Amino acid sequence: MKNTSLRCYNYISSNSLSGSIPSSLGKLNKLITFNVSNNFLIGPIPSDGVLINFADNSFTGNRDLCGKQINRTCRDDSGGSGTDGQPPTGQNQGGKKKYSGRLLISTSATIGALLLVALMCFWGCFLYKKFGKNESSSIAMDVSGGASIVMFHGDLPYSSKEIIKKLETLTEEHIIGSGGFGTVYKLEMDDGSIFALKRIVKMDDGFDRFFERELEILGSIKHRYLVNLRGYCNSPTSKLLMYDFLSGGSLDEALHERSEQLDWDARLTIIMGAAKGLAYLHHDCSPRIIHRDIKSSNILLDGNLEARVTDFGLAKLLGDEESHITTIVAGTFGYLAPEYMQSGRATEKTDVYSFGVLVLEVLSGKRPTDASFIEKGLNIVGWRIDHGKLLIQTVRGCR
Repeated sequence: MKNTSLRCYNYISSNSLSGSIPSSLGKLNKLITFNVSNNFLIGPIPSDGVLINFADNSFTGNRDLCGKQINRTCRDDSGGSGTDGQPPTGQNQGGKKKYSGRLLISTSATIGALLLVALMCFWGCFLYKKFGKNESSSIAMDVSGGASIVMFHGDLPYSSKEIIKKLETLTEEHIIGSGGFGTVYKLEMDDGSIFALKRIVKMDDGFDRFFERELEILGSIKHRYLVNLRGYCNSPTSKLLMYDFLSGGSLDEALHERSEQLDWDARLTIIMGAAKGLAYLHHDCSPRIIHRDIKSSNILLDGNLEARVTDFGLAKLLGDEESHITTIVAGTFGYLAPEYMQSGRATEKTDVYSFGVLVLEVLSGKRPTDASFIEKGLNIVGWRIDHGKLLIQTVRGCR
């Protein structure tokens, strides 16, 4: 049977493969799925044949691969380069001399650039000492010039004027975090109540109108296991989303910075709470909401270590008539479902996969992108399968 008659599905991600990718794979004209990510493959990716048609996510996680598909130039032993990894032809003694000359020029340019950077750093330090001493007192967010407040839950005893006045006092010293959707500030009212403000820079008028429609939907959601959106401030330069502040911080911080406070019961309670919050988004909201970025830093904890899901709905919301699929890729590497990375199509099922990764992280105490996994060409899912041990044996600090 000839190669061209085969209809192939080649998905061998996270299999601890080593060596180079055979050029013969490019001759499989019926190859429709190909993924060798998270292995130990080396050398050039063949640029002829069907392999040129696959995106970079088919090859990610192989540190020593190069080629056009991943926009990484291949280099031969003498320093020559080519996007397909083929060494240049006709090299001779004259070529070596030219290479030495290029190396000398490159080295000189690098030294010059480093000196320039050092000079710029020195000058920046000088300017900071002279003019930047009062920088921490500068206003971090401009809410003047027509800022308006929209509240979704009428149980806050503050007027719009009071909230705007507090917003004008915020500085960069009030920053408590940042994420894929913006910077987070801590806002304390005069009565001691604390809120978290997520600043999102406005893109254009079209984005502004779309985002307000999204916020109207999010503002109608209120659930015990979700971080509820209280309202937002619409300023000339940004939107400030107002959420309840949770004193327990994120699950990521609790797992990897103070894991001693999380015994078995606490971890189980956190998993159950996050599951209930996600289930509410999938089954009880109208339109149903796909989170698309379930991870430990998007699970917040209150003072009793009860979990609440946050950052939901900031990606595209799905209407009932849209078959609950979106093609805008989002999420965090290590938590993404393989089919989502391959097709870019997010569904409730891809959220559930990310939640499964989160469960493994909670039980094992290891990040999905732990260095020990990467060294073996695995992720946390492949690591569990590869070890074949009971999860209970890897739980840290549990009784």
